[in-house]
This record gives sequence, C-alpha cells and structure tokens, in this order.
Amino acid sequence: MTTHLVDSHVHVFTSDLPVAGRAWTRPTVALPVEELVALMGCAGVTHAVVSAMSLLADPNRYTVEALQAHPDRLAPLLDGLCAAGTDVVVDHFGDPSPTDGYAGAGGQALLRALGTGRVRVKLSAAHRFPVAPELLARCAATLLRHAGPERLFLGTDAPFVGSRVTTSYAEQVAMFAQLVPDHDVRARMSAAAHAYYFGKGE
Repeated sequence: MTTHLVDSHVHVFTSDLPVAGRAWTRPTVALPVEELVALMGCAGVTHAVVSAMSLLADPNRYTVEALQAHPDRLAPLLDGLCAAGTDVVVDHFGDPSPTDGYAGAGGQALLRALGTGRVRVKLSAAHRFPVAPELLARCAATLLRHAGPERLFLGTDAPFVGSRVTTSYAEQVAMFAQLVPDHDVRARMSAAAHAYYFGKGE
C-alpha cells in the first residue's frame, strides 16, 4: 500500500503578481510552484492542495497554470468542493478561540456540523495561532473526537503570508506530529486527504 503525505493547504504565487486593493496585507514572500514542489520533495510531502490567494488581483491565472503543470501532485481546493457536492472543507482548525477553544457559539456550530458527516476540517496554519502547540494539539484532539481521522486534513498554509512568526515549510510539516502524535492516525488523515483530493480518478 502506497503511503501518501498530503499538505492540504498551500498557496503558490510569484512576487510580480498584482496585489488586490482590498488586500488585508501585502505579501513579503512568494512561493513559485517549482519552489513548492522542491520543498515538498525535501519534506517528504507527496501531494498538496492549492488554495487560491484572496490577496491577489490576478484572476487565479498563475494558480491554474501551476495546477496544469503538476496535475498528479497538486489539486485545487475548489475542485475538491465541487466534486463533493454540498460537502464543506473548513480551513485553519475552524478558527478556535485562543482561550476557549470550541466552547463559543462558533466552535459549537462547527462541532455540530461535523456530526453531519458532510464537513471536513483542515488542521492548517498552526503558525497563525498565538498559542502554545499544546493548545492546538488539544483542539486537534477535540476535532478528532468529533470527526475522526478520515475527515481531518493536515495543511501548512505555505508560504505563511502575514505570519507573525518566522517559520519554514519543513517546520510546519514537522508540526503535524505535534498536533497529532499518533503516527497511525496521521497516516489515516493523509490517506483520507489523498483520496478526497486526488483519488477520484483512480
């Protein structure tokens, strides 16, 4: 059985792409697709799901071209959603409270939605949360109890635009093991992500 490691949330763009006037921040880094593919190889990541950049005025031309150049390793977020009908994939842990986790109204709504079996959550962008990794691991454990590993995906959010901390692709891939310490559970999560985004034609 082939083992896959899927990064379910990355962005690809070059420094010369136009930034939208409504952008909440201006990227100070870039991640061309060939650089992403090289980083994936170094980190042992077999596949990645590319999410469009809302900061850009470019109508996703670069993203589309990147996906067309690497169809076996990169998948668009939108394609996965459309192929799944009314299913929903929620980014960034579902944005839990840094103090209360999922205790608030939004968190409780997410946990209820997970009970429908139609919602998946990305454990992505760990670098964005101003909390200790242990708290994020507890959030991951809560989501695992409600969703199971087949409906949770791991993601880096590369290239970390607007991040308040300095990090790297390899560090964020390594963070997966801190968020979900059980290797077998992580393997089931990556297998599920691979099947969801890449397995429809197999």
